[in-house]
Amino acid sequence: MRDAGIQARRNLALGTPQPVHLPLVVGLNLLTALARNTRLMGFDKHSICYDEYISPFNLQGPGLPCAPRDASSWPPFLHPTEAQFTITHHPFLDVFPIPSLRENGIRAEELGFFDEDDFCRDVFSTDDDPDGPRLLVWGESWDPRGWEANVPFLKKWGWLVRGCPELLEGTNYWRQRRGEKKLRFITAG
Repeated sequence: MRDAGIQARRNLALGTPQPVHLPLVVGLNLLTALARNTRLMGFDKHSICYDEYISPFNLQGPGLPCAPRDASSWPPFLHPTEAQFTITHHPFLDVFPIPSLRENGIRAEELGFFDEDDFCRDVFSTDDDPDGPRLLVWGESWDPRGWEANVPFLKKWGWLVRGCPELLEGTNYWRQRRGEKKLRFITAG
């Protein structure tokens, strides 16, 4: 994957981007955005990769991982939700700048309705299936308006982002820039 990423960047720098590299570039952009948020929030960049790691929002006390940096200096969309403080969970969702995704995902996982591994496979997939569920990052890592959810993502995972108009605004903004039709979202229910 590293070599393919280097080749993709080289082609882009030469002004000859190849469509075959698009899924990889999309995946690398997402990883880069989440890594930036991980660093900004003060999470341990190594521990976050372990399945056993518990969100620092749930762990405080002697001998436990330190709490993340003071959230008052963070961009508003990274501020923790109630579920992040009250429900034990892996910090993977903590670094997404989409509060409703974090809240809905953590609550649904607690009830057994959300498979975080399935979600992770979808958003980090680098296969060449253009119809796979994707989150794309075009702007700042911490601003949901710089993110886009594709139609397959919204069909499968739309319930996760219910209540986050910023992601939906961002999705339509990026679609319009490409000359695509705006999506209409049902907000009730």
